[in-house]
Amino acid sequence: MGSLRMIKQIIIFCVVSVLILIPAGEALAYQIDQHNDSSPLTPVNIHSFNFLAQTFKPKFPTLNLVTVYLGIGGGQLVTIKLVRDSNGQTILSSQQNINNAYSWVSMPAPGSGLAVTPGEVLKIEITTDSRTMCWQVGENLYDRGEAYYGGTPQDSDFYFRVYGTPPPPATSSPGSSSSVAPLPSGTQGAAPAATTDKSIDVPKNFKAADISNIKNNEPKVKLTWDRSETSDVDGYRIYAKDDSSQFGLVTEINKDTNEYEDINVSFDKKYTYMVRAFRNNAESDSSNEATVTPNKAGKSLKTFGFISDNTLLWKQWHFWALVALLLAIIAFVTWYIVDRMKRKKAENVGSLKS
Repeated sequence: MGSLRMIKQIIIFCVVSVLILIPAGEALAYQIDQHNDSSPLTPVNIHSFNFLAQTFKPKFPTLNLVTVYLGIGGGQLVTIKLVRDSNGQTILSSQQNINNAYSWVSMPAPGSGLAVTPGEVLKIEITTDSRTMCWQVGENLYDRGEAYYGGTPQDSDFYFRVYGTPPPPATSSPGSSSSVAPLPSGTQGAAPAATTDKSIDVPKNFKAADISNIKNNEPKVKLTWDRSETSDVDGYRIYAKDDSSQFGLVTEINKDTNEYEDINVSFDKKYTYMVRAFRNNAESDSSNEATVTPNKAGKSLKTFGFISDNTLLWKQWHFWALVALLLAIIAFVTWYIVDRMKRKKAENVGSLKS
């Protein structure tokens, strides 16, 4: 009977673990897109200004959750809206009763998320009839938006967090050669000059390094080179290509600069760069080529035949299902060892009595 009871307890433990950990893993699958929650707190009364607002520029194409830090005035109805700043269109709204002194209040997007344009200005607006409800504000440490008291911009930022889903890694159809990723930073895209000027010394020691910010999901490449020994050059032209394209112009750099950071790249895609010095319309020969692949930490985890792409392992629900299974196995092994020890002890006691 004791063994049967223990088995039931293990089954219950396993089911509860799965029910708790899988939703937790799904919530963690959303990544923070934009946020401000690290500067000193100051409460601002919402009712005093009719409404309060915070603008931000998303980097992800899908938003899943908007949270704001509100408090004082529990039990009062609060309206939260997400508005496109360009045309005033409300694209997400929620009404909630705030019951805690201070807490993060969430406004989830429906379904698989809200489609937005990376870089567009969005505004979180909050209104309430409560005369005591406040939104916490901090110093002006967030550089992709600003706080508004009513319609007046402030030199500060409200506490908020926006969670989203980054775009999936670019893929091309099997056998397709027409799907070409955009060049890094390439808005001009001109090909290198076919005829070069041998009198212009070539930039040497050209290097490309991956300096991506994994925490903020920002791929980035740093390029460095030794300046041309020709003194009267006008500057440098940086060219790039990926595996399926030809070299195209990325940017022009003035002659006093010998480094450049390219932020318009994608994770896990290989890029090849080279640089040329130029004078008027003439270009030097090409420097050596430098190849780099911005690397995103945390590769896909395949569990029970499922794959979650481009997400840190601990942010995948499959990972948490595996954790629940391992915990259940550990519990079962522990119970088995303890039960064997008890049985052995009981047998020894019985043999002594006999």
